[in-house]
Amino acid sequence: DVYKRQYHINGLNKKDIYASMKQSTGLINCSINEGMSSAILEAMALRCPVYAFRNPGNMALVRDNFNGYLFSSKSDFSFIIKLPTKHIIKNAFDYVSVNHSPRNERNAYLGILS
Repeated sequence: DVYKRQYHINGLNKKDIYASMKQSTGLINCSINEGMSSAILEAMALRCPVYAFRNPGNMALVRDNFNGYLFSSKSDFSFIIKLPTKHIIKNAFDYVSVNHSPRNERNAYLGILS
């Protein structure tokens, strides 16, 4: 059962967090009210599958069954965690590369400051 293999990691530096993400089954964002956009984008850039609770913040980044999987309940999650991830990993990496590249993000911030 997937729920028996949960781990919580505290206090890792960025390098170790990225290494953990690369070796994990996926990033799970189970927040009911808020998205964690930077964590989701980082997971996508690291080719780590994203499983996110269906809320407006997560839905702004994750297109269900395209660049990640969205769930609304424990039974939804139990189903999607078993789905193939190859296509969502590729699509997520492409999405981040095109829409959230460091160059694009820098230009967006500079545009706000100008």
